[in-house]
Amino acid sequence: MRNQVINSVGRQVAYGVARKQLEKGGAFDLKLGMALLKDGRVPTGAKMLALALGFAGVAVFDAFQLPLEALLAFALPVLGLGINLVSDGMEYTLGAFLLGSVLLPHVAPKQLVARLRAERDGVTVAASARGRTR
Repeated sequence: MRNQVINSVGRQVAYGVARKQLEKGGAFDLKLGMALLKDGRVPTGAKMLALALGFAGVAVFDAFQLPLEALLAFALPVLGLGINLVSDGMEYTLGAFLLGSVLLPHVAPKQLVARLRAERDGVTVAASARGRTR
């Protein structure tokens, strides 16, 4: 009974913390990262750095999965290898893209991120406050 209560309360606390960070303006604002990836004003170097960091993060995560993947490939030689290749391909592609878009607001120039946040919130930026970001 005690474990069920701790599990339930822990899940609610974790969900509350994650929801606060993932919502608009939080530290892990995925929508802002996606908007920055699409925006032509963001330097290409910052985009590439964020995607490279995302790829590295997925590679570290994948290193922890190696024992399980080896067991699957050993248990089901042909099918296990196919499943492993498909899942790793999706993981590296989508994972690097999503993690890179979460990291991009922290890598891109701060003024540009602030301006894009203001534009997304509907706040107009004064002409004198506009500066060159490149």
